Amino acid sequence: MKELWIIGLGPGGGRDLTGRAREALGKADVIVGYTVYIDLIRAEFGHKDLRTTPMRKEQERCEMALELADSGKVVAMVCSGDPGVYGMAGLCYELAPRWPEVRLEVIPGITAVLVSCAFNRYDASILSMYHCDCNYIPGILNYMEMPDLAVLIAPRPLLVVSGREDAIFPLEAAERGFAVVEEIYEAAGAPQNCRMVVGEGGH
Repeated sequence: MKELWIIGLGPGGGRDLTGRAREALGKADVIVGYTVYIDLIRAEFGHKDLRTTPMRKEQERCEMALELADSGKVVAMVCSGDPGVYGMAGLCYELAPRWPEVRLEVIPGITAVLVSCAFNRYDASILSMYHCDCNYIPGILNYMEMPDLAVLIAPRPLLVVSGREDAIFPLEAAERGFAVVEEIYEAAGAPQNCRMVVGEGGH
């Protein structure tokens, strides 16, 4: 059977890899991923055939993985966090009909949403520098900024984590965004349900 496993590495630079993910990576002939993610697992899986593409080459990465799987290789595509939340699962499924004999399986990781430093403002982060465009919904600024999106869960609990030295999601913009969050939670009668934590270090 021709298979492509789409595997979540979880957060923490590979330290939070699930047992199922580690087992699948151990069985794979080829591991495909973004250069940085492959580097996270190179120490453990460097003996494998590792294939990479840089940022903004997500479609090429998926096509490479599907083509390799179609050739009969056991292929794993790695993503950070959970591939169904912030990763390549959606794009792989979108492209998969071109390789009808390849069966896709998502092996979830611990979602990066739980621990990431990705809350900010679009105008100060994703849209102000060379960045992974999968972080941005085209045209969303016609309707809302990132803090407006975040408060859609109010009054449910929201924890924002930022890094003091984060170069791609700057702390100053995160704090400005969180001020908007606080106003909405106050208006929703649940100011105690939102909190911002600033850690030392970067992203």
